[in-house]
Amino acid sequence: MKYLASRRRFAALLAFAFVGVITFLTAVVARPMSPSPPPPGTRYVRAGATTGLNNGTSWTNAYLTLEQALSAAVAGDMIWVAEGTYSPPNTLNPITGTRTYYVNKSLRIYGAFKGNELSLSSRWGLAENTILEGNIPASGGNVADHLFTIDTVAGAPGVLIDGFTIQHGNATAGGGGKGGGIYSLRSDLDITGCILRENIAYFGGGLHFDGVPDGFKTLHILATKFVDNSVETDGGGMYAQGVTGDVVNTQFDTNGANHHGGGVFVWKMPEGAQLDFTNCTLWWNTARNTAPGGGSLGGGVHLGEAGSGSADIARAKFVNCTFARNLAKSCLAGQAIYVSPSSLGELYNSILYWNYGATCSSGTPPIGGSPTVDWCDVETGWLPVGHNVNPPVDPLFIGGSPPLTGGDQLRLHAATPSRSGSKCIDRGSWSWLPNDVHDLDQDGVTGGEKIPIDLLEGGRMIDRHGPGEDPNLGSPIPNDYLDLGAFEKP
Repeated sequence: MKYLASRRRFAALLAFAFVGVITFLTAVVARPMSPSPPPPGTRYVRAGATTGLNNGTSWTNAYLTLEQALSAAVAGDMIWVAEGTYSPPNTLNPITGTRTYYVNKSLRIYGAFKGNELSLSSRWGLAENTILEGNIPASGGNVADHLFTIDTVAGAPGVLIDGFTIQHGNATAGGGGKGGGIYSLRSDLDITGCILRENIAYFGGGLHFDGVPDGFKTLHILATKFVDNSVETDGGGMYAQGVTGDVVNTQFDTNGANHHGGGVFVWKMPEGAQLDFTNCTLWWNTARNTAPGGGSLGGGVHLGEAGSGSADIARAKFVNCTFARNLAKSCLAGQAIYVSPSSLGELYNSILYWNYGATCSSGTPPIGGSPTVDWCDVETGWLPVGHNVNPPVDPLFIGGSPPLTGGDQLRLHAATPSRSGSKCIDRGSWSWLPNDVHDLDQDGVTGGEKIPIDLLEGGRMIDRHGPGEDPNLGSPIPNDYLDLGAFEKP
């Protein structure tokens, strides 16, 4: 993610230090570092502020509402938002004519403040408690069409949204039905440390990202959760077209689509565009076509195509991702991921296991289409074998076989004196990890260094095998190995 700030810290590290294991009911919130005192152009928002001038110049004088800050801000400003619940104003979105937070200038919008911090690095609030709420009972229920509408904001940094829970948006009543949580049109967008949950739409329940009018735009998503979002058509958690960028350390859990792509739907990516997923989990997402006799493809992910032209297809790569318990109606190939005939998909160091519903057999292929698959554990196998786990084996998730919950329960069992460990340990190739362009480990290095952490932000444990010790094919060439999937063994 190309942020103005160059360093990160993660609230989850504190949680890990105190409780040992991060609870995945809590968002993993990335913390961009900041100068102290705050730079000029910082505007403050604190719900319920009862003192001061309420002109947004400090925590003491904070605005009461986010819309006041958005209206007053100029391109390049920061907005700091304290914990509380905020709902969009009565002002209508000029695109859709519905209630929303409307952003049409380059801004960095940060939540998860307690309301007394002097720098971003000292943030100690929680995304869970900084809520953008679309369900407004006094106004007739879910009346927010999109919690955020991002309209034609191009170039670095575009718009950054960091440290919020974005929930209960409803894009089924208007606005073209796109993006109950966030609707981004012709804009570069970064989302960090957010929770997008229980948003509904026709396309893209949590997020609808559309860069097609300009060819493509850049999207970066880091340390975010898409949970319980749903759509009438495609992309329960996220729908993207005309997109390039990456999705890192992110969870897609229990999202649903009535057509394709329960967790993620991507298509219409021109030459030069690709969306990369690293250290991601996709658990119990469903593509559940409700039409009589209808079928759905891609319970977890659907890489679609509008045609066979170079600007119509999807291009995506998945590295160290875990797909579990995703399902698509009619027991078709592609319960976890479906790649349309002309689209280009790649999977490396990933686990695709237990992806089928109660009416399907374990022989239902988790992969549909013809992506490149190597260094993976695919339940029904994959030919050519390459470096894939062969024969495929139960990955032995901490959460069971099949795993009853997602999140950190998709970690792998290590060997103990009383039981063998997962055969997915030390079966992946370090070479497939992308570079740490977001400086996740905060060492100041953003080029030439592989991503060194897993989804829990623990270090990847590298086992260097000597000649003849390759656990995959017995290759005489030494290599560096890490665990398959989004988590490294404890």
